[in-house]
Amino acid sequence: MPRSVLIVDDSPTARLALKRALEGSELQVVGAVATGGEALESVERLRPDIVTMDLFLGKDDGVEVTRSIMERCPTPILVVTSADTSDAELSFRIVGAGALDVFPKLPGAGHAEYERQRRQLIRRLQLLSEVPVVTRHRREERERRHRRAPPAAPVPREPRGLGERSEAPTLGLRVGPHPNARLIVIGASTGGPPELERLLSRLPAPYPLPIVLVQHISEGFAGPLADWLSTSTGHRVVVAERSLFPEPGLVILAPDDRHLVLTSSGRLQPTSEEVPGHNRPSIDHFFSSVAATQPGGTLGILLTGMGRDGARGLAALKRAGGITIVQDPDSALLSSMPRAALEEEPTALVAEPGRIADYLRDLEV
Repeated sequence: MPRSVLIVDDSPTARLALKRALEGSELQVVGAVATGGEALESVERLRPDIVTMDLFLGKDDGVEVTRSIMERCPTPILVVTSADTSDAELSFRIVGAGALDVFPKLPGAGHAEYERQRRQLIRRLQLLSEVPVVTRHRREERERRHRRAPPAAPVPREPRGLGERSEAPTLGLRVGPHPNARLIVIGASTGGPPELERLLSRLPAPYPLPIVLVQHISEGFAGPLADWLSTSTGHRVVVAERSLFPEPGLVILAPDDRHLVLTSSGRLQPTSEEVPGHNRPSIDHFFSSVAATQPGGTLGILLTGMGRDGARGLAALKRAGGITIVQDPDSALLSSMPRAALEEEPTALVAEPGRIADYLRDLEV
């Protein structure tokens, strides 16, 4: 059954181009509107499976429009915008308001990359159109209540793998002294930016350990993502565009079209080498380099995403003596990546992102 799409963009040319790009696919465009008011009215009337959202809509911006849609008629939203604009950071503010992901506008139909990017856009829309956004926002409200409530007395319990879980949605992450902890590495894919923002927001800034993020992101959006995370969390977030040392108080984001490795000298090095798999940057490749060059002393975390990237790398970190944590698949926007990780490394700790943040916040290093 075709999935229905509402296009929201104040440019008639852009609306027509996107509508034509989706022709012949399993996606059916049920409306194309220009303003925030039209967007909200159309979502409530047409009940599309997914909405594409531009940054600016006449006098409105996508942040407020997205927030209104999520409050009144929760619907999956994909931000479709140009990465080369100075306002690209706004796209991640829209994600913070409830949109699921960001995708660049397609090049002209005669461009060499047009067909490949068109197929990627169609696949992304199909995937996100099936995400239960109501469930996601209920979880966010539950986390907000948890932050306001006084902390409960800790109940010690052994960490367990997914297959051994009780009905409780989170498992006990026992906080204690970790004097050998030197580095935190986090991998995420689709749905990752809002989880990273929530996680970093709950950590003190500056944080006493360096944090390295490998986030699958469309080309051109790594810089805006780093800017948004810096602004919204208070941490210093930089993109590893060149070789640098991971330092306490610094959050380092892998570049968007290169891999990242930790070298034997302890430097983070971006690289364009070919590695197995189609993701670039590769979480597996980075995690494996950390396991090889820094045995033990690493906390490896894998969050939401599609596919298996990160599963083998997380298992390598555990074999090297690191601590491994996987987002509870039931709390993930897309659960295939966390589930794959637990197949490879069933002894990993499992928890919702809020509990992972609490664990890192209270870590004794």
